[in-house]
Amino acid sequence: MKTLETNCRVCRRSIKLEIDEQSLFSETSLLEMATCDQCFDAHDEQERNRIAKYHKAIERECEETRKPYAD
Repeated sequence: MKTLETNCRVCRRSIKLEIDEQSLFSETSLLEMATCDQCFDAHDEQERNRIAKYHKAIERECEETRKPYAD
């Protein structure tokens, strides 16, 4: 067993994933799909994807504004 620490892609809470060493998915894809139990039960897949895309767009926008000006 291997434990990965990440954030829920919907509510951004910290969660831990326990995976087998021989999992079907790569670690990066598992981290992108990570959803806590509360969000999984409260939202359907389409809504979870919509919220996750919203958070990704905010993160991208924040990264762009933090970059120093390049000449």
